[in-house]
Parts: sequence; C-alpha cells; structure tokens
Amino acid sequence: MFMNSQRFSFIFILSFIFINISAQNNETNRRLYDEKVLYRYGNTFKIGEEKFKFKQLEYEFKGSEIGLINYKQAKKYRTISIILRGVSLATLFGVINGASNNNMDQTLILLGIQTGFAIGGAVYLNMSNQSLDKAIYHRNKDYLFPH
Repeated sequence: MFMNSQRFSFIFILSFIFINISAQNNETNRRLYDEKVLYRYGNTFKIGEEKFKFKQLEYEFKGSEIGLINYKQAKKYRTISIILRGVSLATLFGVINGASNNNMDQTLILLGIQTGFAIGGAVYLNMSNQSLDKAIYHRNKDYLFPH
C-alpha cells in the first residue's frame, strides 16, 4: 500500500511538471500568434493591435518570397479591378445620356458594355482577394515556422 502511494505521488508530481512546461510553451506560442500573425479584419489588416491598409502591407511580405509574389499579384489584380470599375462607372454616364435622349440602341449597347466592365471588375477584385489570402497564409507560415 505504501509503495502504491509513493508511485502515485511520483506520477502526480511528474504529470504536474509536464503540464506546467506544456502550458508555458502554449503561452509563448499564443503570444507569438497574437503579436506577430497578420490577419484580415474587415477592410483592414491587423498584426497584434496595429492596423494596416492594403497599400501598407508590402513591407510585411519581405520575409516571405511566395507571400511577396502573391501580394504583388493581388496588387496587380486590384489595379485592374479599379480600372474596370472606373470604366464601368464612366460608361454608366453614356447609358444615362442615351436614356435621356430616348436613344434605345445606344442605351442597350452601353448598358451591356457597362455590365461587362462591372462584372470584370468584380472578378478581378475576387482574384485579388484570393491572391492576398494566399500571400497572408504564406507570410504567416514562413513567420511561425521558419525553415
């Protein structure tokens, strides 16, 4: 009976030490995750309590080669999206002009063109967001698990 209580005490103390070491390791990992991981927060991006806009992110991808490539691709797609959406908006003025002059052919043609540009802008914005998500994933992976 005395031997079993010694064994139990030894196992209990050993388990307590192991749990304590494991908890400290998790705290360090949690703090690293909270303070250094980049994540999307609506239209802004956060690292810890610091907020960034899309244009401010390029520096954050300097340590991740694949992340930087994906960020530059996202930036390119976003630029194309902005251009297409701007042209779509400009074409909308032609649609309004055609409608006010009762020119149905001009209105329908420009409405089709305007819709095409709007859809193209949305597609490129979606592609930009996907590339940016890949860039964030690779940046975080390279930061948390360096080679």
